[in-house]
Amino acid sequence: VEPQAIKLNTDKLSLMSDKTARLSVSFDPSRTDNRLKGLVWESDNEEIATVSSTGIVTAKKAGVTTIRVRSAVLPDLEDEVIVSVTAPLTYYRFLETSNTTVNLNMIVGAMDDIEILARTKDGSQPNISWKNSDESVVALSAEGSHGTVKALKPGTSTLTIQCADKTLIRKVTVYPVNSLSSLKMEIDNYTSAGLEIGEERPIRVVGSIGQEEVNDRATLTSSNPKVAVIDEAGKLKAIGLGTTTITATVKD
Repeated sequence: VEPQAIKLNTDKLSLMSDKTARLSVSFDPSRTDNRLKGLVWESDNEEIATVSSTGIVTAKKAGVTTIRVRSAVLPDLEDEVIVSVTAPLTYYRFLETSNTTVNLNMIVGAMDDIEILARTKDGSQPNISWKNSDESVVALSAEGSHGTVKALKPGTSTLTIQCADKTLIRKVTVYPVNSLSSLKMEIDNYTSAGLEIGEERPIRVVGSIGQEEVNDRATLTSSNPKVAVIDEAGKLKAIGLGTTTITATVKD
């Protein structure tokens, strides 16, 4: 019985350089005569990956190539597989720590930048992929080695960053703003001498969890508006002689 089709066991294959994998082929119909089961294998780019006469793929260097197999007696019958080769990593880590797992506390509305440092043995750019276990808790925007996380609601989410064959983990716990145990205000360039009438200073409100800025959720008030007021931009402006107390209130 002549074969009507041939089919590889996979259409995608990922390998580290210098590693091997065996491809297998099935015939349709399965009762195809053994004398008609001869195969011809070829790689589009043997600098990236080669294939033997028995379907053994050997990864050479980082890149992507296509490996094809066709019937030796019926050349129109063929199939192919996309082979992706990645070079081994010489190192991989978060920018700020060598720990492969990092715990991060955030408050709702806060943002965190994540930077990955990774190098491969042959100097090629490593493949880096990002996965967010709970998109309702944190929003992840990532490309290549850089990602940005925004806390959306209280809960936990695990960020998994895959660098070639290695994994980095960032476990994020998000707290509501009202869980802050303390707040502090920082007034730019403020000294004990106070402010001159007409001077303005930005105010930064910081929560204790991760020292996150919470200005967008803070309400600032002055106990004596005749001395100083808070403008729409959240800046402190001195308008008269005297003293006043600035109060920051943060709500969820």
